[in-house]
Amino acid sequence: MLDPQNPNAVMTLINHGNSDTLLQLNVLAWTQEQTGDVLTPTREILANPGVFLLKGGEQQVARFALRTGQDIKERSYRIVIQEVPRQRVENGLSTVLRLLVPLFVPTPNPNVSMEWSARQGPEGLEILAHNIGNTHVQIKTVKLTGSAMAPASKTVNLYVLPGATGTIRMPAAKSAAVGTALQLAVESDQITFNASVRVGAQEGVAGHP
Repeated sequence: MLDPQNPNAVMTLINHGNSDTLLQLNVLAWTQEQTGDVLTPTREILANPGVFLLKGGEQQVARFALRTGQDIKERSYRIVIQEVPRQRVENGLSTVLRLLVPLFVPTPNPNVSMEWSARQGPEGLEILAHNIGNTHVQIKTVKLTGSAMAPASKTVNLYVLPGATGTIRMPAAKSAAVGTALQLAVESDQITFNASVRVGAQEGVAGHP
């Protein structure tokens, strides 16, 4: 995480293998639309070195510098670490390394707030998580209970950025009729959310810690 008080950060990359790897490093602005994540070029955070050779058994320190101020909502980015294609072969398959690491510039006045709803999707029950706050929420576990269905839970790693909506598809066997009341408990990197939802209802009830 970077902010005007701490505008610089470092990351250490270690090659535990025996062969050398040519890597490219950059930072992309990260937003979310209905179709999913959108990554676009930015100069708001600079990364150095941009391209480097990471030799087997050695390490490289990457440095990041913030070049923008804080906003009324959190700014989101992805650090992209990508192998420059020189095609190595493992088990008969050509593979290229690509890592995406989240990076955030916090807002001065964070507000964590979510709205939740449930619907019956083509493959089972779906939980919709709409972020109405101004900071990201990383959803980790989702638990559902209700008088008309057996308890259900799912472990996920889902980031929902401010203004975006994420979908959690519960196990396929879990279904509930439209109008069924459910109790929702969600563990996240921010707080624990608890909410009451009805299957098929459009409005969600904001969760509270």
